[in-house]
Amino acid sequence: MKKNAITLIAAFILVLLATLVMLYENGVLLNSNKTFSFDSFAVKDTSKITKIFMADKYGSSVLLARADGGWTVQDTLIVMPEKIESLLSIMMNIRVKNSVPLNAQSNINSILSYSGIKVEIFEKRPKFKLFGLKLGEKEKITKVYYMGPATQDNVSNYAYLEGMNEPCIVYIPGFRGFLTPQYSVEAEEWISQSVFATKLTRIEKLEITDYMETEESFTVVKAGPRSFTLYNGQQELIPNYDTTRLIDMLSEYRNRNFEYVVKDLSQEKIDSILTFNLWKKIKLTDTDGEEKEITLYKKRYIGYFDMTKEDNSEKDPVWDADRFFITIGKDKNRLYSMQFFHFGRQTLPLSYFLKNVSEK
Repeated sequence: MKKNAITLIAAFILVLLATLVMLYENGVLLNSNKTFSFDSFAVKDTSKITKIFMADKYGSSVLLARADGGWTVQDTLIVMPEKIESLLSIMMNIRVKNSVPLNAQSNINSILSYSGIKVEIFEKRPKFKLFGLKLGEKEKITKVYYMGPATQDNVSNYAYLEGMNEPCIVYIPGFRGFLTPQYSVEAEEWISQSVFATKLTRIEKLEITDYMETEESFTVVKAGPRSFTLYNGQQELIPNYDTTRLIDMLSEYRNRNFEYVVKDLSQEKIDSILTFNLWKKIKLTDTDGEEKEITLYKKRYIGYFDMTKEDNSEKDPVWDADRFFITIGKDKNRLYSMQFFHFGRQTLPLSYFLKNVSEK
């Protein structure tokens, strides 16, 4: 009987210890009054970060998530590579400079409470560890901190790490400047400006649909390493066309960016543009079968009139000759500005590629 009792007690102790270890590993038993160390804010291995969520007190927030081959913003749009690399570098190298003096802590805590940017870092971690063994895997929040404004010397920032008992001052060793701009909560500032980045030899198919002049629609299909077949909008083969003009146009798809995200239009105005200014659709398929599609919309000059017409009730629209709008993919809630100077060749009609062919 004694042996059985001892066995039961030993088993109970082992289970209790295992439970305590599991709770500790999951953060349940973390002390909320720990003091910080030099690298308390740092993430040692940023390759394990799966998501970064940032939000301010004014309702703005952004979710950055790791995806195959890069990062996305708000789960749909591609993140600018250099911008996410800069943020990850900061998260790895951020260090604690010193604590906030006791007589200033109340004021700094107040500032952080209304102007601090909340940062949540997610990583893939074992569900729990037991005697050195990693069991299971799940995504969990591993750090939460509040990035505050710059210090008076503009070379560091006030910050507070959840679980610590006081605010502190953080910086990047060797870097002269404050960190707040890297923690933007505006999704538009994270979006990659790249619209197309496909080399000529990687283009499998290009479909251009013209909604304003349907006879100018056409399709280009890869026929060889640097040769293509041209079809009109009815998918009829065009045997004779200006190959130089077509190749020049296709070559421009290797690097084309939008100018900026349009942020000063109401939803009503956006809906009006989508309904009445629809111009073209461009769909590009590469040799791996990946598709990229944009829709183009004319930009209207407001208040311009056709002075040759006596009836002022109906005026032909006057389109902006410098810029137009696009939407990317299926997202119709966000407009981007494009310049004809950088993207005009992609808007050329079918007739452009047929000019002067008979003279050759």
